[in-house]
Amino acid sequence: MICWDRVGDELVVGVFEPEEIAALRDYATLFKRLVEWRLATHEPVEVLGVRLGLSLPPAVVEDERLLAVLHRHLGADADDHELLWWEPECLRTLADHLDVLQATLPPAGGVIVLLDDAAQAVAWIKAGRDITAAMAVVRDAGEPEVAERTAVTIAWLTELLDRLHDHATRDSDTSVIPW
Repeated sequence: MICWDRVGDELVVGVFEPEEIAALRDYATLFKRLVEWRLATHEPVEVLGVRLGLSLPPAVVEDERLLAVLHRHLGADADDHELLWWEPECLRTLADHLDVLQATLPPAGGVIVLLDDAAQAVAWIKAGRDITAAMAVVRDAGEPEVAERTAVTIAWLTELLDRLHDHATRDSDTSVIPW
């Protein structure tokens, strides 16, 4: 059950079944591990022996799930140089959004999620869209049974995010909530 509601000007409350909270926590945790793994492969950039304070990936990511997320942000026609240059920023931002999602989930089976400002709603929506982009790769590459289960999960997450967006932007400054 997906139930979002707005309380006052800033507070968005979501009520979920404990299993849904557990599923959201699992998706966010597993995806965060994938993002952190990739970020750990980035190497410091040096010019004439001086570190620039910048780390870049050694090669374009081969993991199709992460590649789908990068293309979601950079466009399907992004070339290898764009992917290499923008990957660190995209993945660090995604990791931050996943942290917000995880931090706002109630601990140990609670059923209420509180989003107390627009930034939290933005983080939820962006992280959720990236998770569904990665899941679409799994759906499209999977065997029929896996594809069907993944499609159901994507539909559930999409509905959850659509409803969050609707409630987070109701009677508020919609310019702060991306779509």
